[in-house]
Amino acid sequence: MQTKRFYFIFLLLSTMFLPGCTKKTDPDLVGTPGCTPPCWRGIQPGETHLDFATQLLSGMEKKGGGKLTIVSPAILEWKDNNGKSYNIYSAENVITRIVVPINSTNVGDAIALLGDPYNYVIDGIYQGGFSITLFYPQKGLAIVTGDRSQFRIIPSMRVQKVVFIGRTDLPGMIQTIYGDFGAKTVLSDTREWKGYGNISP
Repeated sequence: MQTKRFYFIFLLLSTMFLPGCTKKTDPDLVGTPGCTPPCWRGIQPGETHLDFATQLLSGMEKKGGGKLTIVSPAILEWKDNNGKSYNIYSAENVITRIVVPINSTNVGDAIALLGDPYNYVIDGIYQGGFSITLFYPQKGLAIVTGDRSQFRIIPSMRVQKVVFIGRTDLPGMIQTIYGDFGAKTVLSDTREWKGYGNISP
């Protein structure tokens, strides 16, 4: 009996420390069968109408899945039961983008899942650190990350949020995320992705 117990504990511990079992990828970044990013909970940016999205989330709320708030005629907020808050934006009654908070994924795991980004832009510099957005226009999403201490892109940087939009080209993605006011400047400041390493401010 003791031999069997020892073997069971050994097998359990071995499984816990297998490479890949320790990876953490936020479920929102993976999606579900039939609804992978940029699709989110049955809502597809660039396709789903605001009315349908409102009805869908209202139904989830009635089932106890979270709380829906209509922030304005064009903006919805969804809070799930884990405290994550999602912002859903629309224009002309069509969902244009969904801002998704990410709790447990670093840049290395995100790139391993999605592949290399197309371009990136430095969004801000503060207290010696920086914030950047990695663009995946053909996948319909952008990753926001950053670091407080150094001008380097490294795998361990935490993904702060992801923006889901419809699949498009880079100018279309930047226009959707930054709007008319910021799109021109951001587009001119984008940089080609060349992998991890030092970047200039």
